[in-house]
Amino acid sequence: MAGKRQHHIPRSLQRGFLFSKEAEKTYVYRKNGHHSAASINDVAVEGYFYSHPSTDGNNSLDDNITKYETELAHMLETLRKSPTGNLIPSDLAAEVIAHLVPRNAHMRHIVRRGFGQMLSRMQDTFSDETSVKDMMGLGVPSPNETWKRHFDRFLDESPQIAIALRSMPIPKELLHRAVYVAAREHAETAIGKMTSMFGDVLLPMSEEMGKFIRDGHNKSLGDGRYSESQKTALQKLEWQLLEPIEGIAVMPDCVALGIDDDNEMFMPLLMTTINKARHVVMPIASTQILVGSRVGTSPPILTMFNADAIACSSELFISATQRSEFPLLACKMGERWQTEMDTTIEGLLEEKLPTKKSSKGSRAEVVVSAPINYQVSLIGLKNDGENERLSENVRQIVSNLSPLFQLSKLDGISFSSEFQKTLDEVDRGADFAQSREQFPDHIAAGAATVFVVRGGELKVQLLLNSAYGLSLLGKDQQDAEVVVHLVAAGLAQACTLSQIEYALPGFLMEPVAYENHDGLLHCAVRKAIRAYRYAHDSVGLGADNFIKQEFLKYMQAAFRLSCEALAEVKKKHANEANFQNLFETSIEAAGEMLTSAARVIGHNHGKGEQEIVFDDEGIDDILTKQQLSNWIGLFAKDLRRFWNTESWTREDFYDLNIHVERLLWANGVAIWRDPDGHGTMITSS
Repeated sequence: MAGKRQHHIPRSLQRGFLFSKEAEKTYVYRKNGHHSAASINDVAVEGYFYSHPSTDGNNSLDDNITKYETELAHMLETLRKSPTGNLIPSDLAAEVIAHLVPRNAHMRHIVRRGFGQMLSRMQDTFSDETSVKDMMGLGVPSPNETWKRHFDRFLDESPQIAIALRSMPIPKELLHRAVYVAAREHAETAIGKMTSMFGDVLLPMSEEMGKFIRDGHNKSLGDGRYSESQKTALQKLEWQLLEPIEGIAVMPDCVALGIDDDNEMFMPLLMTTINKARHVVMPIASTQILVGSRVGTSPPILTMFNADAIACSSELFISATQRSEFPLLACKMGERWQTEMDTTIEGLLEEKLPTKKSSKGSRAEVVVSAPINYQVSLIGLKNDGENERLSENVRQIVSNLSPLFQLSKLDGISFSSEFQKTLDEVDRGADFAQSREQFPDHIAAGAATVFVVRGGELKVQLLLNSAYGLSLLGKDQQDAEVVVHLVAAGLAQACTLSQIEYALPGFLMEPVAYENHDGLLHCAVRKAIRAYRYAHDSVGLGADNFIKQEFLKYMQAAFRLSCEALAEVKKKHANEANFQNLFETSIEAAGEMLTSAARVIGHNHGKGEQEIVFDDEGIDDILTKQQLSNWIGLFAKDLRRFWNTESWTREDFYDLNIHVERLLWANGVAIWRDPDGHGTMITSS
């Protein structure tokens, strides 16, 4: 009948590491650095480790192991009496190791580590909506291969739906994109429920892990003797006894170590592929190490055996002597196999579960710094004394903000009493019409940036109404903060240009022909990408609450006016078809809506507010009426994802084009790539 105290490393093996044979005591070193003398009755023993009488009854696993340990003790004694350096019968060595290695607690520690990591990763994945969306192919702005596989499988399993969809007069690419957008938007609430469900399932699994692992381990031990397949593999090695080079050998709780063809250092034998093993070593006494080597190879060099054995241990090792280095080595216990286990599990999971990417708030770090060389221009201001003060104040603001931005692309900052005239007449240094960057980026009323070319280099010029300059010189604190905020936004534009040019040199100046479908749509979203960044980066630099209210007003006006413009152009197109006018108006309207929304989103994200909640009933009404309430959250996530991407490609920019299409669908305009490659098709309802 099984007793309560069950040894997972038998005392017959521990007796080779005694400092007191009479008292049967050894020195035990633990991972926390604690060490003490202990009776082997109390070492590597746990209550009901293998069997419990209330559940296992007679002839339990522990009973079987106890019976076999009589044979084991004789085999160990035979091994210890063998001459050093002589060959040992391989069946004897193989059977001892095949029994001892799988039965100990180290096996459970390895499984617990791996299973725990998998559960943790799964719980982390399935409790995170972003990760679940990535698994489903819904984590990126536009359709991808993962999504297409899921969608095609769905159509295969739903033939009636597939037939209905194919009968619709919609190009296949447009159908894919429309269904994808709908899936993403509706997944927002569905996935939230799913992640909660997975948490409810995985948490109990985690709590039951110990029992699960114990039961699985015991079942794997069979009758408690040894694995025939492992014994057969170990018998192929040549075995001998060697004396430890370090004078004494410790006994690790993993019992045996191995080196296989995939590793260049010792690992616990449990983590070694035995069929590929080059060397297997197991100390059977403090002065004897059992060594097995592949036929035709020399024995391993064991100058660092104790350090290897300790690093491969899990919770403890025992020794017949005390040494000053042992407590320090004990602190490194488990490092080797845990690292290997983590790497192995991560490798198995990375193809199945998405890996979270680190989030970066700014990409400025990838741009090489350069000296700031810019002009401050005051146009139409007549008070020379005030002009000098204003110029000095502006330079001081730029100097204070320069550590936050890469400003090599800043061409100048101008204040003009005739803002619009100056904006229209600014010397751009090149023709921007071909690239479709001829229009300025309006940050706020009376504040805009334009691209210029100076010395063959693309740069940014910030233009402000002279009223802002006077506010900077005035006594009203909020007015001055507004100016600081707008200047900061302009500097962020210069920094953004540096980042885009660094990633894709010349991208913004490329001519965009009507045959370039992706390029055309991108013209409606590129200003939104920049607006998000300058709104994000200028937060905290003055008048945040005032600026937010202004951005909300712009957004409400942009959506209202753009929807009206689209309704009007559709009406004209229905009476007299003018596809170019319909297209140009649609792109401009979508761009205005996206840019105004991106400003609000960027400002919210800059303040750390991840959820987009509008303090404006008018905006909510517009979004609800056009069924865009779920869309705005996705647009916010996609903008943040874009700016957290470590290395941009052209496709990263074009992926956001789907938001142009989404806003146009909401307004009864469909736009898609001509399947024959002749550019862009457009229709309206």
